[in-house]
Amino acid sequence: MLRKLLIIFISIVTLPTLGYAVYVWQYNRDTPPPAHAELEAALNASIHWTETNSEHLLSTNNPMLWRMLQQSARLTGDARLQALFDRYTQRYLGRDPDYLWRPLFRDGVWIPVTPASLEGLPYYNRHFIFSLTCDADLWALPDIQAQNQAGFCDGHRFRSACVTHQLMGLRLQQRKQCPQDPDLAATVSRLQARLVGQLTWDPRPVDVYLQRVLMLTESGAGGQVKPAWLRRLLRAQLPDGAWANTPMLLPLPGARDLVWTRNGIGPGRAVGNFHTTAQGIYVLSLLLYGQGDEGRL
Repeated sequence: MLRKLLIIFISIVTLPTLGYAVYVWQYNRDTPPPAHAELEAALNASIHWTETNSEHLLSTNNPMLWRMLQQSARLTGDARLQALFDRYTQRYLGRDPDYLWRPLFRDGVWIPVTPASLEGLPYYNRHFIFSLTCDADLWALPDIQAQNQAGFCDGHRFRSACVTHQLMGLRLQQRKQCPQDPDLAATVSRLQARLVGQLTWDPRPVDVYLQRVLMLTESGAGGQVKPAWLRRLLRAQLPDGAWANTPMLLPLPGARDLVWTRNGIGPGRAVGNFHTTAQGIYVLSLLLYGQGDEGRL
């Protein structure tokens, strides 16, 4: 009896561990990189999705996503992306000359900022605004300085996008040449190494997986992106050209499927998502037309 219980216990512990090890190996093994034509086809399909859903996308004012489309339009020269971004500009950027996010899209633009103007913003958006302005008063805020430390995300392990958000802020500081942090380049390098580890040990093709590939590529570390990760990214693209925040793992009867989530596996539906698709368009644009340090904002 004790032997049977021991065998059952070992099986319960060993089988999931073995399954996870095989899963990790499968999506990190050596594989040829995707062909140029595959990347082009994926990019064209994703841009077509933005055309088809343009009215819905324009109801979403997420500045970082629109900056990704702006940069993608600049890299690719695609008239469809440029037309969509022009519509966004007319709707959101032409109204308020003191709009906090204006420097994200236009070089040489200055806006007045104060610590009070950041009240109510998520922690990473506060960091972004400092990174766009290099404002000394904002740099004095402890939470902003903390986000310039390589170990910041150690205290936020359940925020799956913590490292990518932090790296976005640091990259903005590099482009704006903020003078406050002399260790900026070293911190960027350390965060790149953390993203490589996260992509290696967490192969779930959810939104943050794509975001990790994007930030490695955008920050000049595209050489550390494994071809298997790119193939994983392409396989997660939906037939309509978009990417879902919760990709399907297994179809189920009825209105829901079994999908990947940020917390594991659960019921849901794989539906195209602007947040994920904008990142997919940007990373494909970088892969096809230039990687890292993509010039001025």
